[in-house]
Amino acid sequence: MIVLWQNSHLYTETGAAGSCSHFNTLEECERFEPVPFSREIHFADYPPTDWFDTTQFGRFDDTSDPASGRYFKNKNNLGWALKINTNWCHPREYSDVVWAYPAYEQWVENTGENANNWFKASTRTRHY
Repeated sequence: MIVLWQNSHLYTETGAAGSCSHFNTLEECERFEPVPFSREIHFADYPPTDWFDTTQFGRFDDTSDPASGRYFKNKNNLGWALKINTNWCHPREYSDVVWAYPAYEQWVENTGENANNWFKASTRTRHY
């Protein structure tokens, strides 16, 4: 788990208009440095940018299938990125989110319909 920033718009808006207002999403937009190219992590089922190296699909635990609109998930439907709009005690590196927050699994399995506050409490005391 890596927390990069609380408000990504501070670092990703280019100042350009229209579809080029967010960094590096389309090839025809001017490149916005210093964002690395070819390797990307997105929220579950969000497609990559035009710059993404598609040979990364299916590597390791990834089960992305662009033909069906499935992106950045593992076989258990767990995504590669989370957006939590509040401070939270994220699991320490190499700790499984499902172990640290057991209700997370329920939230994932029902696509966010239940356990919406899974990140607010944990029965674990040493996960962060």
